[in-house]
Order: sequence, then C-alpha cells, then structure tokens
Amino acid sequence: MDDHIPDDPQREDSPPVVVCVRRWACGTCGGRGIASEGETCPDCNGFGNC
Repeated sequence: MDDHIPDDPQREDSPPVVVCVRRWACGTCGGRGIASEGETCPDCNGFGNC
C-alpha cells in the first residue's frame, strides 16, 4: 500500500505555481499583432491581445 501524500501546494517550502493567463485575441489583427498594411496593429500595439 502506498502511503505517499502529494506535496501540499500551500506549504511554504513548495515552489510557486505559474499560471498562464490567456487574454482575448485582438479583433483588428486577429491576434497576429500585424495590421493589414504590414505595420504594427494600432489597437493592440503588436501584442495580439486586448
């Protein structure tokens, strides 16, 4: 029988958990960051999300 208890994420000696936050894709460039003219999208400043 395995009595191993998984690490408690609330323990102070546990490494921090990294959470990725996904934002909405820009409606102007579709999330690419490039406007139709080839310039940086003016709405998202080239980041691709809003």
